[in-house]
Amino acid sequence: MAFEGFLPTKTFFSSTRSFHGHLPEGYLAVTIREATPSDFEKMANVSLRNAKKYGESSISKKELIADFAGEGSFQGITHLVAEVDGEFAGYYSVSRDNSFITMVNAESGVAHDAYSWGFYVEEKFQSRGIGTRLRLQLQGFRMLFNEGKKKVFGIVKEKNPVIAYYESIGGKKVENREGEEMFLTHHPLFGTTLRFGSNHQPIPSEEKSFFYSYDLEKSIK
Repeated sequence: MAFEGFLPTKTFFSSTRSFHGHLPEGYLAVTIREATPSDFEKMANVSLRNAKKYGESSISKKELIADFAGEGSFQGITHLVAEVDGEFAGYYSVSRDNSFITMVNAESGVAHDAYSWGFYVEEKFQSRGIGTRLRLQLQGFRMLFNEGKKKVFGIVKEKNPVIAYYESIGGKKVENREGEEMFLTHHPLFGTTLRFGSNHQPIPSEEKSFFYSYDLEKSIK
């Protein structure tokens, strides 16, 4: 299923604008659709470029493509792809069934229904409304809400400027049952560790990533 819209070249996407015939001057045609296997390499490339920029992951392209195909640890996956004038612009991925969701729910005491685990936009299309379009206006969060899902969580690195965006759509930091902030630390040698509160702060060589939880009904309004 695909959805069409128009993206102004200098302002945010207008989901309410309807148009028939030629595009107005300064607008680009945007399509949101479910991904196919032919998209997986492009999805992996934009993921790895962004991960390198923020130091977020050491996963290989082969492993990423396997995850996109549902061959890895994430199950119940849907990928949405954004195209601008037919050009790949970014993607959003969500998993509904994996052990990571079970673990986060057990630690936090919050019944999350899904894990928002992939959300990347090509640099040339950033800050032009495509990310919002992917997550909220068409399928993204609304897709989950229409399935009867209530809560979803994602993870973002402490220094990633996208945190402001997450908070603007209602994202709240996740705490454990004792009220301590939950976060992951990433160490170049020892991998990723789940930690809680001020007594488990990362050592200098580790980097911190926060969990953000969203109430879908509130986030899509």
